[in-house]
Amino acid sequence: MNFILVYSYTNELIQLNNLIDCYYKSTKLTVNKNDRTILVDLVSTANSKCLVFPPDIAANLTISSAVFPDVLRLQVTDFDYSATDQLLFTIPPQNGLDYDLSLLTDEHFAVLQIYSLSEMTQVEINILDELKSDLTKCFSELSASFTQTGLEIHVCPSSACVQQIKSKIVSPQAYVKDVTIKVNEQFYSVDVIDFIDNYQLQNCFEQTISLSTETLETFLSYSFISSMFIINSQQGPVQVQLKYEIFVDLSILSYMFTRGEAFMYQRGEEKGYQILFDYDQAYHQQLLVDLQSLDYDYVSFRLTGKILQSQAYLIQGFSKFDPTLREISFSCKNGSQIDQERCEKMITDDMFAFYVAPSYNLDIIFYKHNQIVRIMKAANLAPRYTCWRYGVAMVSNNGLDLELTRSGSCDGDTEIYPESYINTTFWLEIQQNSIETFSTQRFEQLLNATNINKFNWNCQEIDCTLLYQDNLTILLKYDEGGFIEQIQVTKFNYPTFHIIKNTVWYMGLIIIICITLIGLILIVKVVKQIKSIRKQKHDHKVQHKQV
Repeated sequence: MNFILVYSYTNELIQLNNLIDCYYKSTKLTVNKNDRTILVDLVSTANSKCLVFPPDIAANLTISSAVFPDVLRLQVTDFDYSATDQLLFTIPPQNGLDYDLSLLTDEHFAVLQIYSLSEMTQVEINILDELKSDLTKCFSELSASFTQTGLEIHVCPSSACVQQIKSKIVSPQAYVKDVTIKVNEQFYSVDVIDFIDNYQLQNCFEQTISLSTETLETFLSYSFISSMFIINSQQGPVQVQLKYEIFVDLSILSYMFTRGEAFMYQRGEEKGYQILFDYDQAYHQQLLVDLQSLDYDYVSFRLTGKILQSQAYLIQGFSKFDPTLREISFSCKNGSQIDQERCEKMITDDMFAFYVAPSYNLDIIFYKHNQIVRIMKAANLAPRYTCWRYGVAMVSNNGLDLELTRSGSCDGDTEIYPESYINTTFWLEIQQNSIETFSTQRFEQLLNATNINKFNWNCQEIDCTLLYQDNLTILLKYDEGGFIEQIQVTKFNYPTFHIIKNTVWYMGLIIIICITLIGLILIVKVVKQIKSIRKQKHDHKVQHKQV
């Protein structure tokens, strides 16, 4: 047994029991230069003698580099030899060349000591890694918003890129050269010195970029605005460009509506979107005054929808603006063939993208001789769903069970259905290859919240043989105040007997095919044998005549 002498804080000589082989030499050390921390990954040997360490221990880390003039110390109150596999040390602030992590290389080793009042262990660490920065996480917040006079940028740093976002004066080998923000196809410069200083201080950075009235009007004419925050930096001999998508908030310019909702509808074969809105009263009064002097000959309502990879533009035009208009329909049957196809795809994607929220923008555009004379923008209309988002079908011996998943649109205080159509009619529609093969109706009562989550149809109500056909689509539709809403059934569950039935049927079919093939092979063989016998008889007769 080895012993080592150390001095306690009271300078009293204490003898500690030195435990060896508690950790393998594969224990490694990782330096995070941005967070200024060192993580030690302990690789235990599972030595039972080392289980004597109590929860309260201290740890010293000595690194063979001039960057660390002193030992790093750590106090731990929940240490467990069998479970603790990491120790995190904090690096002191830089003081001249001391603790200047830019000077640290991996050509060093370290010694870790773990000790209590009576035991200690020591491990040499020859593996020193540097935690590479995740440059996608340089910011905790990154946004921009249009105002009446320009574009405001709001940037809040994380600590992930402190070593990369520096000025050339401070770090000649790794520094930021310039910062720009791209809005659609326009580029605007960001104050790079102010940006770097705030990042190093871990403060949020804000800058307002002034824009002319004409430029603002141009941006407002776009259905959607995309933006990119771009950092050009020099990292040693390599030039690096970091790009971050930035959300552009248009709500400051969208004060004309106090409410704006968009939802899908279907009337027979026609699909589209219904928009409900209310004007801000003060804005509406001023608008009526402005329109008296506005010279225009045409006004259009432009709805732009976007979800996943789908985007659709729908337009409704009028010769005059109707100040009493509070709802407007956009049909997928209007516009060019491409517009109609995009609209249909948008609705299809919206129906199946259960965990992705769509974006809707509504613009009211006034024209004079096909030239824009005024734009009113209402960004980010709220998507309004049916009471149920989708359904799951269970096919049984007795018929069809439908279980619906609520969307939340009709729950509690968000109930959207007027009292006039609390009593509504539901349709079950079964399609094969997109062609309706069966339809039945049922009258149900919607109470103050969605009280209906399950439906059942027995085989007397529907033709159950249809449920076992291929390429089936099941839709549950209901009347919402004149609009036919539909709920897509996205999953079919069949009972075990159906699987067995299909398996037996397929096995029987395979057996029949095999028997048929065997029969054909035997017939071919018999025919060949008959032909061979006939040929032999014929040859025999010929030989006999020759004799």
